[in-house]
Amino acid sequence: WQFADGKRQESLFVFTCSPEQVASYQPLARHAEFLPFATDLDLFRPMDLDADEKARYGARISFAGTPLLDNPVDGYERIRKGLLEMRVKAVGDEAAHLDTELSMLESLVETQCRDLFRWKVPEIVKELERLRGRTFLFPEGATDRETWMILIGVHIAMRQRLEAVKALAPMGIDVWGSEGWARLEIPGMRYRGFAEWGRELPRVLNASEINLNV
Repeated sequence: WQFADGKRQESLFVFTCSPEQVASYQPLARHAEFLPFATDLDLFRPMDLDADEKARYGARISFAGTPLLDNPVDGYERIRKGLLEMRVKAVGDEAAHLDTELSMLESLVETQCRDLFRWKVPEIVKELERLRGRTFLFPEGATDRETWMILIGVHIAMRQRLEAVKALAPMGIDVWGSEGWARLEIPGMRYRGFAEWGRELPRVLNASEINLNV
């Protein structure tokens, strides 16, 4: 996410799943291209599982993925930390402005977290700026607002995943993914370990009655 002095890096090739980011990377990289999300239908397909596979991967409700804890590209935490550091030293109007920025940041995250089905951060930012009469304070030196909106989305995805798993946990939910899940004490959630993408994950999906995708 950082480029030396904003100079073009001839050895850098960028592939991004966000088409709006291509133009941002083109001045900085030798090549930048949109690469949409997709799946390999030779791997992710209906399977006839044997009894051992059903026992190993079976679940009433399953979720596979990282909880996104302690993520270094969590844009919300990075912006919030910067604002709080500035707020400690600020007084008067500057302090009031920073309080407004912190409030806008919280409103942004809370509003998007309530919608699991549609990415609304750009329009939420625009509406908050209209209502508050000021431009949202993205970090100084940020290459573009869209990138930082996506980094804020990393935090939102974490919140949405945790809240969805907690909501379903009373019915019993089996979770595969990184060890961050093992650190969480969620009654009704069972951590099943890491599922290897090409071999085990298709079996998790086939052996689950319901698979949660956040």
